Amino acid sequence: MLRWMLIVFFLPTILFAQTSLKEQYPDVTIQKRPGITAVFGATMNEADDAPSAAINWLGQYQNVFGIDNLDLELIRTNELKFGTHSVFVYRQMIGEVPVEESFVRIVVANGEKAVVSFVTGKYLVSAAEFPKPQIDASEALAVPSQMAQYRNLTIWEDPELAIFREPIPTQVWKFAGESKDLANPERYIFFVDTANGNLVHVEDDVHYDIWGNVSGYASPGTQPDLPGNPPDLFTMSDIKVWIDGGSGVFTNRDGDYRLPYPTPYRVDVVTNINQGMWAAVYNIGGDDLKLLQSAVGGEQHDFIYNIDTEEFDTSQVNAFIHVTSTHNFYKDRAPTFTALDVSFHTDVNVNSVCNAYFMGNRIVFFRAGGNPFGMTCVNTAYSQVIAHEYGHFVVNRLGLAQGAFGEGYADAVSLLQYDDYLVGRDFCMENTSIRDYSCEPVTYPCEIPQQCNTECFRHGWVHGCGKMLGGLWWLIRQNLGDVYGPEVGLEVTQQLFVDWSLITNGGEPVGSNP
Repeated sequence: MLRWMLIVFFLPTILFAQTSLKEQYPDVTIQKRPGITAVFGATMNEADDAPSAAINWLGQYQNVFGIDNLDLELIRTNELKFGTHSVFVYRQMIGEVPVEESFVRIVVANGEKAVVSFVTGKYLVSAAEFPKPQIDASEALAVPSQMAQYRNLTIWEDPELAIFREPIPTQVWKFAGESKDLANPERYIFFVDTANGNLVHVEDDVHYDIWGNVSGYASPGTQPDLPGNPPDLFTMSDIKVWIDGGSGVFTNRDGDYRLPYPTPYRVDVVTNINQGMWAAVYNIGGDDLKLLQSAVGGEQHDFIYNIDTEEFDTSQVNAFIHVTSTHNFYKDRAPTFTALDVSFHTDVNVNSVCNAYFMGNRIVFFRAGGNPFGMTCVNTAYSQVIAHEYGHFVVNRLGLAQGAFGEGYADAVSLLQYDDYLVGRDFCMENTSIRDYSCEPVTYPCEIPQQCNTECFRHGWVHGCGKMLGGLWWLIRQNLGDVYGPEVGLEVTQQLFVDWSLITNGGEPVGSNP
């Protein structure tokens, strides 16, 4: 077995009691349970270097562990915080035999002088030596190798002596056996009593992750949730998956996740639509989407949101996907711009129709339905509308005024992310839009433009004059597409837009006219 450089310290008989440590360092805290001790709250044992500080602390205060002769073996040293601290890790030895899962860790702060700042230990209080083994290593190996449940194990490690801690301290032969089948691996660690050959403990040493993919049914393309555009399945990046009551991870750009599996028992694995890295979606019209599966290590568990493709569920998945994609539209092109790096609050299915808005710390989207003026609108939580409202959040984080500049800027976010000249395609049902950039461009100085054929709403000054800025970026996109080709031209325009965003002064002070 390969080890770090080994140094054995046979510590002297008790020299000081705990009161001595407290007298020397009044601020120190000593916490004790049977076989466990922690010492912290004061800097101790100043020395010229970290190893000396650690060794001196053990020499003076090892009695704090409550053992007359504590035999420790140094198994590793590490640097923490780029060298500002050193940690020394020891294990307990009893008569040259290591104690399983025992340790003493000493943390030393490195400065002009090295000082001990934290000590913790887990150990056997009874440190009496065990008698000579009554069975040898080969006899110990024969114990599990003759058991039917371990018949697939063909590779055996040489047994080594160890002290097994629980339920009572026992000297054992410790060794591993494993199979050759890597597709269906088996590996166990065995602990056989050296006195009588009893199998004291078996530990499964194959540790699997839980892995899978998260996806959801969302509206494809730039169209909303309509009968002619039924939801399709899309992967969901940057959404959290976690073990209930434990740790979690975020999915990657392909929607994949891999959870470290810390226990041999079955656990609940959870994902929730309001637990995204960049999006937190809340359903005002009912329950937030949440999925749970029972899992054990080595299993694949895929999560699919909105299997029934209901309106209020489709809007939640739409919101999550497009808030996340709009954040990443910026992050991919300006990775050092961190002002957008929050899980942004997004409300969907509000009990109103034909609108969506940004209000400082959130964006809000309405459910489908008709208004008192005879207009019928789709559920507003879909691609272009989400990108537009998130664009207002970007303007806010850039510290710029909204007004006409904010409306044109937010339109440009939609135009360039989805490469579509319409903003709010099919907003008022098929063949409509909120704004149409294929119409005659708006020029400076602004006059409220005429309503295009597809547009549902008459323009006011703010939205109408905002089309100057949105139209400018759509024209740049077209011209660069002519020069470099459609795909490269789009990529160049997108990068140019994000770069310009970080340096622009925004609109004019009066009304923020772009």
